[in-house]
This record gives sequence, C-alpha cells and structure tokens, in this order.
Amino acid sequence: HQGMFLADALQHMKDNLKEYPAADLGDAAGMFLTYAADPRNRDAKVLYTEEPVAFSIAPHPEDKTGKPIDVIGTLDQIREEVDGFYVYDIKTSKKNPNYIRGISIFQQAAYCVGAAVKFKIPIVSARLILPRQYVGRAPGEAPVFWPYTWKFADVEQILMGLRVVVMNIRHGNVYHVP
Repeated sequence: HQGMFLADALQHMKDNLKEYPAADLGDAAGMFLTYAADPRNRDAKVLYTEEPVAFSIAPHPEDKTGKPIDVIGTLDQIREEVDGFYVYDIKTSKKNPNYIRGISIFQQAAYCVGAAVKFKIPIVSARLILPRQYVGRAPGEAPVFWPYTWKFADVEQILMGLRVVVMNIRHGNVYHVP
C-alpha cells in the first residue's frame, strides 16, 4: 500500500531481516504475496500505513499513583469503507483467530483513539487481518478479516478494563491473563 512493486517489497523485507532476527523470510513472503493477491486488499482504500501513535489516557479513578497510561504503537492501516474509517491491524500469530481477536481488544480500542486523535477522523471500529488464514484457500475468499462488533462509542468502556489491569499491576497485583 506504499506504492512498491511486489519485487521491491520482497527485497525490502529481505534487507530488513536484521531488525527481525527470528523472522522466517519464506513464511513472511508467502503471507505477503497472498495478501497482495487478495482483491479485497488490492482494491481497498487505505489512507494511512505504518503510522506511529503516542498518547496518554487517564488512569483508573482508584489508581493511587494517579499517573496517566502511555499508549505507544504503530497503526498498520487506516481504511475508508462505505460506512466510515476503520483501524486495521495485521496479526501473523499461529493461534486461533478468536483468541487473537480477544487478546487484542485493548490494543485495538486504544489504536482507535490514537487514529481518531492523530488524523481527526471519526473511527467506526477496528478489524484484524490474519494472513495465516490464506493457507489452502483462494486469496479473495479466505477468512482473513476479523472485525470487532463494538463501535467507537464503546471504546471508553473497553479502556476502563485496561485501566483496571494497569492499576492492578501498579499496585503489585499481577495476573497472567488479558
């Protein structure tokens, strides 16, 4: 989506392997090529890619530290669709798609805030792209898009859950679940 030809994009991946020493170039190239062949991606109206965001949200009201929660990340894509703007995040995990969607909810809700603030556009919601789901399927038919059912109006409630988790960690109560 940044205007590179396929060969150039693959070379770019190869040239940057040192940044990702555990990466499997063949695996990554396979996911990229099927992603690129999917008309749903090729024809998508992608407004922004790989955009850094950094902002803070208020702590939970009972967080004794009173410190804001810093959110720092990179938005994979902002797409414009018929009903509005969406945050798209690519996840290459080998885990079950429903699991990935579940453990990513705080991140995606926060990314919706970051996108709305940075680009001054109304975000509808977030969606995951899971390119491993292309395996053995036609690119235009593979179940790679995993939308969230919540809308931007729900983000404040979702982020309250994040505030509770951060508060507990700050107070020494660490739980090993999302």
